[in-house]
Amino acid sequence: MILLRPGPARRHQSPRAPGYIVSLEQGTDAQATADELAAKHGLEVQRAFQSLPGFSVELTPGTVAAIRREPVVTLVEHDGVVEAF
Repeated sequence: MILLRPGPARRHQSPRAPGYIVSLEQGTDAQATADELAAKHGLEVQRAFQSLPGFSVELTPGTVAAIRREPVVTLVEHDGVVEAF
């Protein structure tokens, strides 16, 4: 019997995913927090994610730094495309 394992996944920036993913602390209401941060920083949230709290958004370089300083934010990274090989 041959067992196949999935190959490594590679993640890279792509024009198909031009924005950022903002991860929030566990237990955070992603939609409410995204709405609050959007109002505070003049953002347009594309989508909120509840299971792993966070949201997708387009940010300017200056706004990236401001969002990273928010206490409830755990990570801000470029959105990208993941390909499994």
